[in-house]
Amino acid sequence: MYESHSYFSPDEVYISLRSGDGNYFAVSSKSRYVKDVSEIIILNSECKIVEGSKSDFDTLFFSHYLIYKAYPFIHCIVKSDSKWLSVWAGTGLALPPVTQLHTRHFFGEIACVKKIPDVSDTEVFSIKIAKEILSTLKQKFVYQTPAIFIHTIGAFAWGKNSKCALDTLINLEEIAERTYLLGLTKRETFTYISYEYSLANYMSSTESISPDSQIQRLDLNEQWIKNCHDMLK
Repeated sequence: MYESHSYFSPDEVYISLRSGDGNYFAVSSKSRYVKDVSEIIILNSECKIVEGSKSDFDTLFFSHYLIYKAYPFIHCIVKSDSKWLSVWAGTGLALPPVTQLHTRHFFGEIACVKKIPDVSDTEVFSIKIAKEILSTLKQKFVYQTPAIFIHTIGAFAWGKNSKCALDTLINLEEIAERTYLLGLTKRETFTYISYEYSLANYMSSTESISPDSQIQRLDLNEQWIKNCHDMLK
């Protein structure tokens, strides 16, 4: 799906692109794997364009940029408004761990950002969304549960590379469908898979990193926000 193109150090740049399939998903990555060289914009760690046209820049990337800055171990982010992710996002609910498929790929429930910013505010919408995402993820293990829903919008998924992020997105789509079809009217009677079983099942099927390195710092660095606003000047 992706061709390899070498650019700058992946530790210093971010790559943002959109799929050619309408608005199905948007991908950003710190890797060197991009779909089409004509679709990319490359930015450095201070959110300054080093390759590509500013006129083609999608401000959705600001959400990605701020997540990268808060969690350096994330190397790729995918946003999707696919069918079942949109359906679940529309409920405004966290996705509960009620299927074994869920526990093979995620630990615990997948949070949903419920507070959608007022678009009439002066700050760029995607920056406000990022703040709400980071606030919701605070104190959560984002490596064990590498996704989040945004009420009425869709979902973000991430990983250590583009393959992991896209695999997570595909799995999340299937899990969202299965859980939704169990019936929202039965949500109060859902039996969550036990904490112990959920953790054991997840750890047996994937690798992990230290929980301490996954907790977001409590302060959102204002310089990161300034970098975003400076880019729009």
